[in-house]
Amino acid sequence: IVQSSDTIRQLVDEFVSVARMPGPRLKTGNILDTVRLTVAGFSDNLEQVGVSLECFDVGSATFQSVAAHGPLPVIELRYDPEQISRALFNLISNAVSASSGLEDAKSVVVRVQTTQGVRAEIEISVIDTGHGVPEAVRERIFEPYFSTKRTGTGLGLVIVQQIVHEHGGRLWVSANEPRGTIFSIALPA
Repeated sequence: IVQSSDTIRQLVDEFVSVARMPGPRLKTGNILDTVRLTVAGFSDNLEQVGVSLECFDVGSATFQSVAAHGPLPVIELRYDPEQISRALFNLISNAVSASSGLEDAKSVVVRVQTTQGVRAEIEISVIDTGHGVPEAVRERIFEPYFSTKRTGTGLGLVIVQQIVHEHGGRLWVSANEPRGTIFSIALPA
């Protein structure tokens, strides 16, 4: 069984390397357009978990809710809208799943902000108040074929990580106190 398992894993590894996603097709645009469109895709999810978008308002130094329609702040970035949307869809989908079935965890927030530091970045965080990811598991969640879901393939977060890295960005996970998880993406501005 162990030999067969190793053989199957090797075959799958080879399949994944052959079927790699194309590299990002970068173009300049307002990343909030892509984020808002992705968030809107969860407006009527079966789990009935609310998904909202917030953007950091420099003037008031707070996060402001972004309406489903209407004008958006402009955060220009060179990125591949399709790939970033795919990555966000995966993270939001995971957050919705983690929050479903919990009476007091019926919302997911996607926060976008610009950060200044050694380099300017756009940070996108997907925040849930679901079950949370134990610290011991957090160390493994970006490994191929590792999943905490019964039906998971263990490739979703690997794909997200690949997309983020191909954009020159960073991806990390942290606890949302008192309960839940925060997945954050930082892309170079």
